Amino acid sequence: KTSGPSIPSKRYGLSVVLGLDGKQVIIFGGKENTIIDPKKSLYNLNINTFEWSIPNVSGGISKSRYYHKAHVIGKYMVISFGMGYNKSIESDILLLDINNNNEYKWTSIFDPSTPPSPSSPFLPSLRPSTNPKTLSRITPAAMSGAIIGTLFGVILLSFITNNNKIVTRSQLRQNNYKSHDLFNMGRHLWN
Repeated sequence: KTSGPSIPSKRYGLSVVLGLDGKQVIIFGGKENTIIDPKKSLYNLNINTFEWSIPNVSGGISKSRYYHKAHVIGKYMVISFGMGYNKSIESDILLLDINNNNEYKWTSIFDPSTPPSPSSPFLPSLRPSTNPKTLSRITPAAMSGAIIGTLFGVILLSFITNNNKIVTRSQLRQNNYKSHDLFNMGRHLWN
């Protein structure tokens, strides 16, 4: 059950991202029978209380889009492409600064040096481990094993393919060949 003073209308083609604090889900855009009013294109869902709200937004209101993509990069919700906007006038990329939950800000400047707010402690860290003990290294034993295994595989494959070329006496009898015919044929091929 969801509640709140502002519940979004039924729509399709919208985008959803997780807020920086890990407690807000942000939806943008979408389409009903018509394009969504820009004032009703952005909603927050508090995932602890399941309450919807329309966030305070500054920096101008961007026209709603549908069938677009949205990602969180740093402190920004980056909205790209989609339908429902004038491509000759409006940018294909929209930036929404979501660093402050009390007020989001539409901006045209991307500042990659500004880190986002600290994330919630329950969210896993996506930073790779730099502990040298956890980094894998190829040991001499592993390298030797790989070389020996490769050589064994090549020898086995060679044996199997050559074994299929050996003509047995029973095959000679079935094909009515005599051994001296094969000997002369082989000598002719090698000369």
